Amino acid sequence: MTAVWSTETLQPAEGHELAGRSYSRLAVSGNGTTTVGVTFGGAMEVVDLETSRVVGRFGQLDPGGIATPVTLNHDGTIAVTIDHGGIVTMWWVGDPEPIAVIEGDAGPPRLLSEYRAPRVSSAVAPGADRVAVRNRARPNRATSWSIIDTDPASWVDAACERSPRSMTRGERMELGLDLAPPACG
Repeated sequence: MTAVWSTETLQPAEGHELAGRSYSRLAVSGNGTTTVGVTFGGAMEVVDLETSRVVGRFGQLDPGGIATPVTLNHDGTIAVTIDHGGIVTMWWVGDPEPIAVIEGDAGPPRLLSEYRAPRVSSAVAPGADRVAVRNRARPNRATSWSIIDTDPASWVDAACERSPRSMTRGERMELGLDLAPPACG
């Protein structure tokens, strides 16, 4: 069961929308509008804090041993998850199909058992705009890390910077983007 504590009184906040729910892990967006809870069965649920209702379910996650398995971006539209095996997944919150799945690694710490410390795994920056992916060690190659930008707006900006020109009207129509505003100005 989830417990919510007041940072002002250091007492349980019994009437809070998230108190008493059955989640193994929970994440709240920076602006406080979106919550994603991981059930003990591994399903991710979207909770509307205004109505206290579950408004969506998406994906599966084994958060065992991961210190922060779910991180939301500021407005709660994107979730970045890290599972027990180290897989990093990026989701539109509520969409059952992931945006991206990145092969990562997670393992027990060297000096402490997994039961006494979180697994050593990838890490997501607060706000979910970057992730440091822990790459698996291989024979004759040590563990390495890759920093990945997980903000789709920055992906569009990078593509626009690298593109020698904007798409033509015909190209936009062919790709089904004729009704969407142009990405590059």
